[in-house]
Amino acid sequence: MMRDNYMAVLLLNASYEPLRFITQQRAIKLLLKDKVDIIDVWEGKQFRSINMTIDIPATVRIRKYVSNHKLRQFRFSKTGVFNRDRWRCQYCNVFLNHTTATVDHVISRARGGKTTWQNCVTSCIPCNLKKSDKSVSEVGYSLLSDPCIPTHLQILQGNKNRFIYNHDSWSSYFK
Repeated sequence: MMRDNYMAVLLLNASYEPLRFITQQRAIKLLLKDKVDIIDVWEGKQFRSINMTIDIPATVRIRKYVSNHKLRQFRFSKTGVFNRDRWRCQYCNVFLNHTTATVDHVISRARGGKTTWQNCVTSCIPCNLKKSDKSVSEVGYSLLSDPCIPTHLQILQGNKNRFIYNHDSWSSYFK
């Protein structure tokens, strides 16, 4: 099987709502177990075995509806903050990666700020260093968006940014 970790597969609910991204290997397993239907494929990418050739799916739809996936509360995590903020510095709007992204406390911990979804944002290293333990207004910054508890869709949209290759059809599911 092709081992390209940057080409994920979007798993949709039976109602065509995005659930999560899965690996190509997991998508093939679900396909062989007859649990999913292929919606879109990666052009020119195939899985080959002695008995068959399967186009590598880019989007699959699970046949059995999964309920309550939107009601799940996400535990706080650095990666969750990055995904919610779509890997952009919330002060200067620069696109970041794992080595350049940091989590900044809007109300610094030195001033009693908590590590919560509502108080943490994605920041580049220079902006985080400049802000230090000051307030956003003291430094002259403004936030691109107010920090909040992320929705299921915000987390998925942020996850989409991790991959080098994004399938053209994915954007229609994230409106």
